[in-house]
Amino acid sequence: GIRLGNNNLNDVNASLELVNSVVTGNEAAGDPGFFGFAYGGGLFLQHNAGQRVVIANSTISNNQSAMSGGGLRVDGSGETLIFSSTISGNSAPSGGGVVHTPLNTTIHIVNSTVDGNQSSGTAGIRVNNVAPAVIINSTVSNNTSSSDTGGVTSGGGQLTFINSIVADNSGNTQNDLSATNVVGSPLPSAVTSVSSLFETVPTGLGISDGDANGNIVGQDPQLEGLADNGGSAQTNAIAAGSPAQDAGSNSAVISLSEATFGFDLNNDGDTNDTITQPSQLPFDQRGEGGDRLFNNGTIDIGAFEVQSEVDDTAPTVTASQSFNYGENQAANFAIGNVAATDAVGVTGFAIIAGNESNFF
Repeated sequence: GIRLGNNNLNDVNASLELVNSVVTGNEAAGDPGFFGFAYGGGLFLQHNAGQRVVIANSTISNNQSAMSGGGLRVDGSGETLIFSSTISGNSAPSGGGVVHTPLNTTIHIVNSTVDGNQSSGTAGIRVNNVAPAVIINSTVSNNTSSSDTGGVTSGGGQLTFINSIVADNSGNTQNDLSATNVVGSPLPSAVTSVSSLFETVPTGLGISDGDANGNIVGQDPQLEGLADNGGSAQTNAIAAGSPAQDAGSNSAVISLSEATFGFDLNNDGDTNDTITQPSQLPFDQRGEGGDRLFNNGTIDIGAFEVQSEVDDTAPTVTASQSFNYGENQAANFAIGNVAATDAVGVTGFAIIAGNESNFF
């Protein structure tokens, strides 16, 4: 894979920008007993404070590590941004998808998908020590752990979820989310969540269905399988009518400095802005064609934004319509076309029962 570091396992004064790229089929197969050299099947990142790593519009898939971070492991103290990217099908004994370990340095995962990774430890995303992770409008799903948590784990690091889905994961201890201290007790101070959907949440983490922060717990987000739905990487679509649709927060407080990452997040042609709320990101993970504020509405939860309205109103049949027909007609004889209107658009209409007179 890709390594940003040196043979002494020290951080380096170097940055990396990986855009419109695919990192796949790599293996970190060094001796797990020799510290570090089996880390990060796809990427192993050790960038110094003041340096940055940006992974954008890219795919990190089907990589393996003999120790930790099948997709990528971040050990460096510089800034890390994963934007509009998919991390899928990776595996490692600890952290099948993403492992983030540095003290007090935040990894931002925005408009991204972490799906189908495997581990005997945490399968999706693991943050260690006091390493913070901010997960915004992202989907963590279908990750599988044989002995730990399937989705996302904090081993002491601060987890912040904004408009994100963590669901359909499978684990031996927890399916979707866990946060514990060194003796294994729940650590509610390690998790903050706003307008996010968790299919399962253990007790003691302070997240509940319909809480003051607008979270959804215990509902199926109706995710479709990882597929090419447009854009540079595969995504999990949500079905129209999913509880995640129009359930996010347009104005949740976030802070993404384009200057810090040296990357244009809002597609306006410069890197001078600070994104302070999700509605300032114009597109979902797919980019153009995946408008975040579709029809000037409310943001969906997750990396994918549905681009159609749900028709939840009955059609209105035009009054005083009449039809003439002769007696003794064959079954299913068509007597005429019924005129009706609908807010979204009638796609089909049929009369299935009635009387000869006073039908309407």
